[in-house]
Amino acid sequence: MDGPNVNGKVFKDFSANLDKQNSHQLVKTGFCGFHVIHNKFKNGVQNLDCDISVLLRSVYFPIQEFPARRADFYSITKRKSLPLQFSGHRWLENLAAAERFLSIGPQIKNYIHACKSGKASEPLCQSNRLIHDFISDNLILAKLQCFIYVANEQVPKRESQNFVMSFTAF
Repeated sequence: MDGPNVNGKVFKDFSANLDKQNSHQLVKTGFCGFHVIHNKFKNGVQNLDCDISVLLRSVYFPIQEFPARRADFYSITKRKSLPLQFSGHRWLENLAAAERFLSIGPQIKNYIHACKSGKASEPLCQSNRLIHDFISDNLILAKLQCFIYVANEQVPKRESQNFVMSFTAF
């Protein structure tokens, strides 16, 4: 994937060529504002004491990808809601995954304790070890609430029915 400097050079060369041919100029609006917003949000979240992305990825994989574990999860928790997948590219789109984890967090904790006690087979993957670490953190729900709050503050700014050139121009 090319960086913003390559995009800038392409724009500069294209503008020079267009100027030679027609004397027209393109409006330079800057880089894609959505990428800037997502990356700033990602960097802010990664500066927290724990990485929420690791938690949301770790919770999704062992339960969602294996039918036997999913069946164990259903039978132990008596819930049909599963964790949602985390996207590493669109961080503000992970609001739904964070909210889902917040709603089924106690059931995930019950499932982990049931696996430890032998009621279900315990996954022997790295994701399971990471979930154990996160569950033992007493502040994980507060960190997740912070993630959700900041994401909710950003979502209305980037969603609009109108053309938001002034917002995307930097």
